[in-house]
Amino acid sequence: MPLDADCPAQYARIGMRPRAWSVSFLVALALAMTLIGCRKKKTEDRLATQLALGGAHSCAVMKDLSIRCWGDARGATKAPIPTRVVGRWMFRQVVTGRSHTCALVSDGSSESRVICWGGNAAGQCGAAPSKDDEREDILELDAVELAAGGDTTCARTKDGEVSCWGALAGTHVPTKVALAHAEQIAVGGGHACVRVTDGRALCWGDNAHGQLGTGNLTPSAAPLAVPGLANVARIATGNAHTCARIGDEKAMCWGKNDAGQLGDGTTTERPSPVQVGHIAGAVQLSLGGDTSCARMQDAAVMCWGRNAEHQLADSTTTDRPEAALVFGVFDVVETAVGAAHVCVRFKDARVRCWGGNTEGQVGDGTTLERGVPVDVKFPAAAP
Repeated sequence: MPLDADCPAQYARIGMRPRAWSVSFLVALALAMTLIGCRKKKTEDRLATQLALGGAHSCAVMKDLSIRCWGDARGATKAPIPTRVVGRWMFRQVVTGRSHTCALVSDGSSESRVICWGGNAAGQCGAAPSKDDEREDILELDAVELAAGGDTTCARTKDGEVSCWGALAGTHVPTKVALAHAEQIAVGGGHACVRVTDGRALCWGDNAHGQLGTGNLTPSAAPLAVPGLANVARIATGNAHTCARIGDEKAMCWGKNDAGQLGDGTTTERPSPVQVGHIAGAVQLSLGGDTSCARMQDAAVMCWGRNAEHQLADSTTTDRPEAALVFGVFDVVETAVGAAHVCVRFKDARVRCWGGNTEGQVGDGTTLERGVPVDVKFPAAAP
């Protein structure tokens, strides 16, 4: 900070020697900058940049590249308010399954790694199946994207290859899936899907409810293209249903529909894609359990499907087979849906959640079911 030539003289008039003033000023300036830096860091560990919701837990990557989780994560945390995940890593992405959590991390180098913790009964954390929920497993994978659901985890490399481990793969060892040119992955309760570079959607795994979109109920260990579906922009998976956002921003869904989670106005199971009604301009689809939500072009949120624990935030517990606006939620930049709860992240990085809260997964400091959105209570400083 340059000083005016007159400054020494000005301060001399109040009895300060120029040199003494300079030293004092620099010390004060350094202290001020330190305090500003500390304040900035404390602020950044309360600003969320990405959300992930699991069976009964929630996690968020923060602006300072830390992670906070809340709810029941089988050893990661059991708390109704966000708790910092301890580690030396810089967290780039977090994903959640039924009872486990994985993150894409780096240690400051250009290489990325995958770490997982929580439930590992099917090897979904990348280690031999175990009941030890307190462990943390590190996988040396050069991944650029992760996805998790049920008891399965998958990773995509920059070359478009996909590897999975856990229940869907039948092993704890990351195993390559027979596909190429993947651009996005999604994992459901017992199935997985990818979007490939030519705009198609490929799915594999359990198909008891038609969640693979192949027009039948036959499961497949190999990825199969969803017939008649093209120009896919993003794909999302729930417990046993799947949805895709098409290039013109309409939404198509298929699979289980007992709670109306396909949004076609019925509760009829659909083994082939059907269009979601009452939605125009969806920019993000989020699925979890038997509930579906969409973030719209105007930054509002619409949800449909299962509502037994107030997942739709409409003051009822009645399932809804048609999309409806979530009132009082605007300026949303991200939605996330868990097994029975929903969270949204706002433009200003605040997070609000609602729905089932038996394990504190809503993050408001209680275990009370929430029928309307409530603020997640991020601590003022890292505990």
